[in-house]
Amino acid sequence: LTEPLLIATFAATGYYFVAWAQDDSARNLILAGGAALLGTLTRYDGWPLYVACITMIVVLGLLRHRAKMRIFGELTLFGSLGGLGIFLWFVWCQLIFGDALYFLRSPFSSAQQEQTIIGTHGMFGAHNLPQSILIYTVAAIETLGPLIFGLGVVGALAFVLPRWRNAGALASIVFLTPYAFYVLVLYLGQDSLYVPGAVPPHSTYSLFNARFGAEVIAPAALYIATLTHMLTSGIWKLGLHGRGDPRFGTARNWGDWTRTGLAVLLYCVIGAALLVQTGLTATGGVISLQDGQYGLSCAALLPADVFLVEHYDGGRLLDDTFHTSVHFESAHIGFNSIIYEGSGPLWNKSLADPVKYVQWIVVAPRDLVSQHIALASQAFKTQFILVAQDADGAQLYHARGLAPLPVRPIPAQLVAAHALCGASNNQSTSPTKQAIPAAAPHGFIAPAAAWIDTQLSTQAMLAAPLAMPPGRIALRLVMGGRAA
Repeated sequence: LTEPLLIATFAATGYYFVAWAQDDSARNLILAGGAALLGTLTRYDGWPLYVACITMIVVLGLLRHRAKMRIFGELTLFGSLGGLGIFLWFVWCQLIFGDALYFLRSPFSSAQQEQTIIGTHGMFGAHNLPQSILIYTVAAIETLGPLIFGLGVVGALAFVLPRWRNAGALASIVFLTPYAFYVLVLYLGQDSLYVPGAVPPHSTYSLFNARFGAEVIAPAALYIATLTHMLTSGIWKLGLHGRGDPRFGTARNWGDWTRTGLAVLLYCVIGAALLVQTGLTATGGVISLQDGQYGLSCAALLPADVFLVEHYDGGRLLDDTFHTSVHFESAHIGFNSIIYEGSGPLWNKSLADPVKYVQWIVVAPRDLVSQHIALASQAFKTQFILVAQDADGAQLYHARGLAPLPVRPIPAQLVAAHALCGASNNQSTSPTKQAIPAAAPHGFIAPAAAWIDTQLSTQAMLAAPLAMPPGRIALRLVMGGRAA
C-alpha cells in the first residue's frame, strides 16, 4: 500500500511550505512544490494538500498586503510544479481511456465501488456529517492512542489559535488536510471506513480501511513538538522578564537551575507519555495492522493464488483486476506482466486474441474477460486449460503446449500472513474448495486443494465475531487498539 510513501511526501510538503511561510525563501517554496508533485503522484489523498497549499498562499499574501503580481508569481512557482502530477494523471487517462476524467466516472471509479459497498455492507458516514467526523476521529484515536491524540490536539490549539495572524502558525494548518479530507470523503460517500466503536454493532464488518487513520501521524508529531517547545520556553521565561529559550549550558544561579530542571522534567513527562502510549498500542494491537491481518482489507489466499505461487514460470497474465483479487505479489508477478483494463490497446487485443498475447488468464463471473472470451468454446479449450477454480467461480487458465510448469512449496510465512483473513467479521469470508476434475492435466490441482482445506480448518478455529460492545469502547481507546 502507498500510505507510508504518501505520509513521507506529505510531511516534506508541509515542512517546506511552513519554512517558506516563515522565511519567504523561494527555494523552500520550490521544494514544497516538488514534494507535492510526488504526493499527488502517489495517491489521490495528496491532491487536497496541493489545493490547501494553493489556498494558503493566497491567504498569506492577503494578510501580508502583498501585491497581486507577487501572489500570482508565488502561485505559479508552487502551482506549476506541485500540480504537474495531477496534470499528468489527466493526460494519462485521456491517452489510455480517451477521457481525462475517466477515474471519476468510469465503472471502476471509487464512487462506483462504494455503491457496491453501500448495497452489501452499508456506508455509515455517507451524508451524515457528525457520523463522518466520529468515524475518522475514532480511527485517528485508534491509530495514535488517546494520549498522543490528546497531546496533538492541545498542541494544535495552543500553537494556532493565539498566533492565527502569524504566517508560520497559519501555514501549519495545511498539516490538518488529511482530517478534513477524509471527513469530506466519508460524508460524500466516496470511500468507506469501518472501525469498532464507530460502526453499529450489527454491522457485518468491523474493520476496513483502518489505515486511513495513519495519515494523522505527521500533524500529531508536528503539534506535539511545538507544544513541547512552547512549554519549555514558557518555563525558561519565568522571572526572567521575557528571556528566550532554555540554554542548559548557561545556568548561573539557583533560579536558572530550577528552570532547567523543570524543562528536563517536562521533556521526561512528555517522553514518558509517548512511550507509555506506544507500549499500550503495541499491546492492545495496531489497528491498521489488524485490518490487514484479519479485517476486510485482508484477502484470503484462494486456489488461483496457491497455483500461481507453486507454478508460475513467467509470461503475461490477463485479468480484470476490478472483479478479482489475485495476489500477484505473492507469486512475484511483476506489474509489467499483467494486462488489465488499464492497459489500453493491449487489453483490447488480448481480449480479441488471448493466445497471441498472454499465457495466463484469470476469469471471474460477470467480469470483462468472461464477457469477451467464449470460455466454453472448443477453440478456447484447445488453447487454454483450467488449472484452478475458486468457490466464487473465479478461474485460472494456462496456455496449452508450453513447457512443464515448475513445482515450488508454499512459503510458511505466506500461509501465516493470510490465515486470519475474515476473523474480525461477523460472517466468514473464507473460501471453500471448488472441485476440479481429477483428469485435469499437469497434476497440480490436488496440492492447491489440500492447502485450501488446511487453511479452512485454521480459519474455522480462529474465526469469531470480534464486534466491540459500546461499553468497552473507552477501554479499547486507552489501549490504542482492540481490547482483549
